[in-house]
Amino acid sequence: MRIVPRKIVVRHVPPVRADCADCRTGSLSEHLSALMAPISRGSRDAFVTLFDHTRGTVRAGINSRLRDPHSAAAVFAATYVEVWWLAGSHTDPEVDVIAWIDRIVDRRSAEAGPDPVAPPKEPGSVDAADPQHLRAALELSSLLGRPVDSLTRLDLGRC
Repeated sequence: MRIVPRKIVVRHVPPVRADCADCRTGSLSEHLSALMAPISRGSRDAFVTLFDHTRGTVRAGINSRLRDPHSAAAVFAATYVEVWWLAGSHTDPEVDVIAWIDRIVDRRSAEAGPDPVAPPKEPGSVDAADPQHLRAALELSSLLGRPVDSLTRLDLGRC
C-alpha cells in the first residue's frame, strides 16, 4: 500500500464581525483589544466573544502549520486556554490581538513537533485520547460553556 501525502490548502480566514454592538460601532481590532482587560479579570462572556471572533483565523493559522488533525486540535484548544490565562499580559492596546494569539500558535505548533507519519488504520479503530489534549479540550469546553465533542472534532474550523 502506498501512502500519498495530503495536499494542504491554506486559506486566510479574517476575524469574524459577529453581530454585536461593539463591532457595529468601531473597528474589529479595537473591539478585540478591548476584550482583553475583561478576560484578564475572569469575564467568560468576553472570552466567548473573543473566541467567536477569532476561531476561524486561528484555526486557519494552525492548519497552515500542522497537517495532523489530532495535533491541530490539541494546539487549537491549548492556544485558547493559554489566551485565557495570559490575557493580563496583553497590556498594550497597540499590539494586535490576532498577532499576539498567532505568536502563541507559532510556539505551540513548534512544540507539537513534526507531524507524525501515521500508519494506515483499520476501519473502526479508535485513537486513544492524548491526556494533554483532553485536558486542554475540557478546560476550553468549561470556559466556553460548550460541549467537549464540538471542540474536539477534527474539523474545528467549522465549530
